[in-house]
Amino acid sequence: MTAFPTDRARHLAPRSSDAPSTMTFATLTAMWCRGDLAKRFPDHVSLKKTAAEDARRFCYLNAIRLPDGPTLGERRVVDITLDDCEHVMTSLPPTAEASSTRRQYAQMIRRVLALAVYPMRIRETLPIPTGWLPRGRSDKAKAWIYPSEDLALMQCTSVPLIRRLFFGFLAREGVRVSEALGLSWSDVDIVRGVVKLDSNKTDDPRTWALGADVVAALSAWRKLSGDASRIFPAAALGNRGDFAHNLREGLKLAGVVRAELFVPQPNRLLLRAHDLRGTFVTLALAAGRTEAWVTDRTGHRSSAMIYNYKRSARTATELGLGWFASLDTALPELADSALSAVQ
Repeated sequence: MTAFPTDRARHLAPRSSDAPSTMTFATLTAMWCRGDLAKRFPDHVSLKKTAAEDARRFCYLNAIRLPDGPTLGERRVVDITLDDCEHVMTSLPPTAEASSTRRQYAQMIRRVLALAVYPMRIRETLPIPTGWLPRGRSDKAKAWIYPSEDLALMQCTSVPLIRRLFFGFLAREGVRVSEALGLSWSDVDIVRGVVKLDSNKTDDPRTWALGADVVAALSAWRKLSGDASRIFPAAALGNRGDFAHNLREGLKLAGVVRAELFVPQPNRLLLRAHDLRGTFVTLALAAGRTEAWVTDRTGHRSSAMIYNYKRSARTATELGLGWFASLDTALPELADSALSAVQ
C-alpha cells in the first residue's frame, strides 16, 4: 500500500495519543484561536478571521463556574455534558441579551466540541443535540442615530478624538466594526479617495470611493497620529466589548437625550456600535442612494437584508433628517489641524 507523503501527514486526524483525553476546554479554544488547529488540519479547520474577538469571548466562557466546582475552561473536553453547556448559556452576561449574540456564544461552544470529535478525536460524540442553538434572528427593534446626534458627538471634545473618528467613520461608510479595525493605511488611497477591503467577513473583496469629507478627515488624522500601521489602533480604542457602552456614554456627554438609545425596552435593543452600520443604510436610502451603492460599501449580499432598513429610511425621509455633517469639519481637532496647515 502506498504511504502518504510526509508533508501530507499533518492533514490527517491524529491518533488518540496525539490528542490526550486530559485536554481542557480552555486549551482547545486557545489552539483554535491561535491557528494551531488550522495549521495541523488545513483540510478541516480554517484560520479564524475573528480570532481576537473570539478569544475575548472564550475568556469569559472559560471563567464561568460550573455547578460541580470547576470552570468551563478547567473542564476536560471529554467530560463536558449537555448540562454543562446549558448552564453556561444561562450564565451569559447581560450584554448578550440579543438572540444573535447568544447564538454566537452557543455556536462557539458547539464548534469547539465538534472539533474535539473530529479532527481532534478526543471524544466520540457531540453532547449537543440538533436544535440546541438559539434562534439567530432577533425581532427586537434596533436603534439608529440622527445626523444632529452624530454631529453633537463629533464635536464633543470630552470624548477621545480617535473614538469619535472611529464612530464617525462607521456611520459614514457603513463598514462592519471588524472591517474598520482591520484597516491599514495601505488599504486607503488618500490621493484618489479609494478604499479596498480584501479581507472581510464574507470573503467578498470590495472597493469603493470614500466620501470626500472622510478622505479629508483621514488625511488630517494621519498627520496628527503619525504613520502607524492601523488607521484605528485597537489599543487606542479600548476593549471591543466596551464599544457599545462607549458610544452611548459619548452621546450622553454630547447632550443627546433620546431615551430609545439608552433606556432598555422589552422590544428594543440598546444602541450598539454595530447600529452605526444600520444608520448608514437608513440615511443612505433616505437620501435616494441605490441598493447597489449601499451594498458596495456594506457588503450586504441580498435585497432582503437591505429591505429591513426601508421602514426607518421612510421615517428619516419624512423627518427630513438629511445626511451627516462633513467629518473633517465636524471634528474640531481635525478642522483646526487643516486650518493650521493652510495658514
